[in-house]
Amino acid sequence: MVEFTPLLRPETPTTAKNILNRINEIASINGLLAELRALDTHNRSMPEADIRLHVLSLPDAGSELEIEPSIKRTVGPRLFESLRRTGRAACEVWLEAHRGQLGRRATVDIEQRYLAPYAQPGVPA
Repeated sequence: MVEFTPLLRPETPTTAKNILNRINEIASINGLLAELRALDTHNRSMPEADIRLHVLSLPDAGSELEIEPSIKRTVGPRLFESLRRTGRAACEVWLEAHRGQLGRRATVDIEQRYLAPYAQPGVPA
């Protein structure tokens, strides 16, 4: 999986445009969390299940152009070339760190990275 949207943003959006962008990001993240929750449940409930998840996070490695909240509205050749370069570099770093785990086990803990930070008190994950 390649992440383009940061799960958390340290800044609080204060303009109408940035608030709307963050609302859209959160809606996207909620859809992702639902799918990951289902994947995690499947892996835990079936002894033979072994669906492995690997994540390359571009928000952790991207340039300002790529992680700017309005990225979805600024599509063009400059952005695509920037994403290609950043993605390739991030992939090389990721492969160096995780190559030995491919085909053997997941390289991300779904519960720790995605589900626990968004768990709501009193609501099962």
